[in-house]
Amino acid sequence: MAMKHMPGVMFVVNSDLKIVLVNENYSKYYVDPDNLVQPGADVRDILSSELERGMLPVSGTADESLESRLQSYQSGKTHNFEDRTPDGRYIQLTRT
Repeated sequence: MAMKHMPGVMFVVNSDLKIVLVNENYSKYYVDPDNLVQPGADVRDILSSELERGMLPVSGTADESLESRLQSYQSGKTHNFEDRTPDGRYIQLTRT
């Protein structure tokens, strides 16, 4: 119930970086043209798609940026990011 009524985006991943739960707001905020974001999806594929669409800031090479984001899932620490949607909106996110 909390996932459905939450005003922002929330998803939960397991230790294999596969999505376990995701609310419907992801597609509203991020747009998901390939319908990648659903339970069982690999976070690497989702981040790669977002990177290709210019939504993730690039620091160094695209591969380095991707690896940095992936490590943020595995670090056990809180990370803050700012993403940009193709229509120019900014999204601030916190990953714990």
